[in-house]
Amino acid sequence: MKKIWVRKNAYYDSVFLMLATKALKHQPGIKEAVVVMGTEVNLGLLKGIGLLSGEAESAKPNDLVIAIEAETQEAVEEAFGMAEEILKKKSHGGGAEEYRPVSLDGALKIFPEANLAVISVPGPYAGREARRALNRGLHVMIFSDHVPVEEEVELKEMALERGLLMMGPDCGTAILNGKPLCFANVVRR
Repeated sequence: MKKIWVRKNAYYDSVFLMLATKALKHQPGIKEAVVVMGTEVNLGLLKGIGLLSGEAESAKPNDLVIAIEAETQEAVEEAFGMAEEILKKKSHGGGAEEYRPVSLDGALKIFPEANLAVISVPGPYAGREARRALNRGLHVMIFSDHVPVEEEVELKEMALERGLLMMGPDCGTAILNGKPLCFANVVRR
């Protein structure tokens, strides 16, 4: 049994999607589960494992794709229910009263002492957000991929001029002063 679902214009970062995929794969009766954004690379992955069909074939990079293959229809539906709960918790931040800023300005109101911004948005918007952070005097780590090389060079020159650190794009891991950012392995200091 297979079920594939697309949610248009619903961006989630890849770390969250990998964790969601892992959780679904551990459910009883699940043969394969993938929760990804509709990028060209991810659609190729889905095609390679036989889970690209219907609406997913025309998914765009800002579209969320959930594809599940299970031994029974019941297992598929249970996994989809779990996926919806995972997405709902992410959307609501785990707590109804918890404020989750949606902009750099909003985040800096909560953390005015911040000196680093981690950018994890669709690639076409990452450069703009990194530029905003650099203009605010913040070091930048761009987790996002698909940022044009020309824009990357421009951002790194901008950071250099301001004496700021600019990591990425597609910077999936970093450890600064012993603190892990995004992914990080356990290593000796």
